[in-house]
Amino acid sequence: MPPGEPNRPERKRSKSSRTAWVLIAPFVLFYVLFLVYPALQVVYLSLTNSDIAGLGRLIGFANYQELISDQEFWAAVWHTVFFVLLTVVPNTVVGFFLALLVLRLKRLRFPILSAFFLPYVLPVSVVTNTALWILDANFGIVNNLLGTNTAWFGDSILAMPCVAIVTIWWTVGFNMLLFVAGLQNIPSFGWG
Repeated sequence: MPPGEPNRPERKRSKSSRTAWVLIAPFVLFYVLFLVYPALQVVYLSLTNSDIAGLGRLIGFANYQELISDQEFWAAVWHTVFFVLLTVVPNTVVGFFLALLVLRLKRLRFPILSAFFLPYVLPVSVVTNTALWILDANFGIVNNLLGTNTAWFGDSILAMPCVAIVTIWWTVGFNMLLFVAGLQNIPSFGWG
């Protein structure tokens, strides 16, 4: 081999490396352009007194000091934590038990699995309208069954639990499917 010329494995590795960079370049470009740059811009804007047009001057951490002393911010944090507590744990537990039930069934396994997963593929507008119809104060199914005329979403105490129940109904099928997939890999829980 002539001096200064790279040997065959090095040329092959170099070509593979160039090919890899060419293939990954579009992702890196879009990632930086549409995720990293906007995130950095938001951090910068949070340190200014900019208006909607982005015109303003640097004011440091004054916005964060104002945010910490704002009662509405802390109310929003509390509502978020409350919603997470009402949805994440029950959604996981219910999804797990439904997965166990589906794996134990010998007949109607796939229709039941499909019935629980179907709400997950619905658009949020369909789920919202369905929930509003079912929980309507005047002619909703729930009020008809209970013999009441409760405004489920209009009551400040009942609204968050109702939204949480609708969210669980909407998303539990996905958790169930994940648990079914995981439990199938345990030999004693297989489909057989």
